[in-house]
Parts: sequence; C-alpha cells; structure tokens
Amino acid sequence: MKMKERVKYCDLLRVIAIVSVIFIHVFADFRDSFLISNRNYYSLLTFLDSFTRTGVPLFFMLTGIFMLGSKKEEKYSEFLKKKASKLFIPFFVISIIYYIYEVLKSGGGFSILQFLNAFTSNQIKYHFWFMYSIILIYLLIPFMKRMIQNLSKEELRNLILVILLSNFLSAIFIISRKFDYSFFSAFLFSNEIRYLNYLFLGYYLYHYGISKKYHRVLYLLGVLCIFVMPILDAFVTETVREDSFLVAGSILPFIASTALFTFVRENYDKWGISKRVEKFFTVTSPLIFYIYMMHVLVMEITKKFLFQVFEPFGFKMSLVFMGVEFIITFVGSYILAYILNYLYSKVEKLLFQKNLA
Repeated sequence: MKMKERVKYCDLLRVIAIVSVIFIHVFADFRDSFLISNRNYYSLLTFLDSFTRTGVPLFFMLTGIFMLGSKKEEKYSEFLKKKASKLFIPFFVISIIYYIYEVLKSGGGFSILQFLNAFTSNQIKYHFWFMYSIILIYLLIPFMKRMIQNLSKEELRNLILVILLSNFLSAIFIISRKFDYSFFSAFLFSNEIRYLNYLFLGYYLYHYGISKKYHRVLYLLGVLCIFVMPILDAFVTETVREDSFLVAGSILPFIASTALFTFVRENYDKWGISKRVEKFFTVTSPLIFYIYMMHVLVMEITKKFLFQVFEPFGFKMSLVFMGVEFIITFVGSYILAYILNYLYSKVEKLLFQKNLA
C-alpha cells in the first residue's frame, strides 16, 4: 500500500483516539472516588474505561504511519526546524497558559525559573507526559525511518514481537509484586521503547496488515483484552489507582489497539460513511494536537462549573455528570483548538515569509 496524502480511515482513528483520551480523564476522578467508597462501582467504571485505552496507542501508531512511512529526504536540521515550528513552540506556549492557570488557581506568584523547572521536568500538567515522549521520539524519527524502511516485512514483525515481549514480561512483573516478588524486572524495556514500538506497529499494519485468516482471532483477542483489563486491575489495585494494565505500555492495550486498527482499516470502505461525516473527520484531524493539549484545562473549568450546578449523588447521577462533562469538554476544546490552530498558522506564515524575505 502506497502512502497517500489523505487516508480517510486514519482521520477516523484520530477522532476515536482523542475521544478516548478525553474519556480517560473524565473517568479518572470518579474512579478515584469510587475506589474508596464503592469498589463495585470502581470496577464498573474501570470496565468502561478499558474501552478507551486504545486512544494513546492509536496516536503513536498514526505517528508511525506518516513519519516512518515518509519518502521525503531532508537534512536533520531541517527536520528539527519543522518539528520545532509545528510541535515544540505550540507546546511551549500552551504550557505557559497552563502555568498561568495553575498559579492563579493556587494564588501563588509567577516565576520564570519555576516555570522553566516545571516545563523541563514534566510538572506542568499530567497529560503532557505524552508530549515529552513524542518529542523524544521525534528526535529519533529520521534515524528510525531509515532503519524501518530497509527492514523486510519479516524483520519488522520480529522487531515488534521482541519489544512486545517486554510488555508481556511487565505484566508478569506487576502480578508478581502482589506476592512480594519482582520477576523479570531486569529484562524490561523502558516505556519510551515500548511507545516507539507502537510507531513500528502502525507502519507495519498500514503497509502490510494482518492476514485475513487471523482477523477473527485478533478481534476476539482484542475484545478479551477489554474484559481482562478491569479484572487484572482489580487484582493488583489496593488503595491507590495506578492502572498498570490499562496504560499504553501494557500488553492488553497493545493487542486491543491492534485489533481496532485492523478492524477499521479493513472495513472503513464498506461502511459507506457519508461525505458530511468524512468532512468532519477531515476538518477535525488537524485540530487533534491542540484538542489534546487544551482539553484538561477545559475539563477542569467545566467540572468546577458543573459542581456548582448539581452534585452527582449515586452512580447513575455520576454517569450523567460524566456524560455532560465530556460533551462540554469536547466542544470547548474543539472551539479553542480551532482558534489556536488558526492564530498559530497566521503567525507561522508571517514568520516564514519574514525569513524568506
């Protein structure tokens, strides 16, 4: 399969990914609350949360498709300049916005040194871990691209499986901690390597795919992983939520996201999605980056407002609260993302024209 300028099913996967990530953060506070007050409700929310855990893997996989699959040759310095313009500068500016928000919320004082310390040590906001990981990965992209494009299908598959073994061993290690052991702790790849493996996976699935004779098994495994996540989470969770089996570095989201990607890839053209809906996916796709960065800020403001309107007593009211919180967060983040993307594109264009002059 050749790389296309616009891959429609990838636009859909981006939308699925951002919706999933927003739901993860909407669920989080309520899961923490029910972990203490009602473990049954906690487990039910964890089950619902399990459906969202393909979101982050999809982001990494889509990066792998378009970054590792690019045939464009450019100098490393040009690559870094482009990514600084598209990724680092907007991230830095939005980090300043979050820092100002946090200072105003806490009533503290502004400090350039404190901001720089927070920014360079991943202390601005919890969801920015993804931004730091993707920046580190981007530094390696030109080198990884040459390596991946020169690997055969079999070699790439074996590379993915070797790294995936670490995800499996990590699951054994997490379970063994419950019994005061630390099996295989010395044989685990870092999270960054496991995240990088999603890029390899995305490239592989896009260019080669999974043989159709394995699709049914893969889909069943993907669904099974959704059901196993809350079970294993309940087994290892005591008084503090850590989501060991739900995070992207776990083997369960890896299998589930592989199944989802394959299902969408193989069936998108059969669904007959209307042009209007496809246009929404196409328009939304470039905004995902800003929606991701801004949604936590919008969510916190939304939650503060909603708590002034009504208290979500009981599980059913909590579900209603979360539904309303998600809708307002998504719409608010979408509008902010559109504005930020428009403004930054104008600034970037002016700077680019100035440099040419």
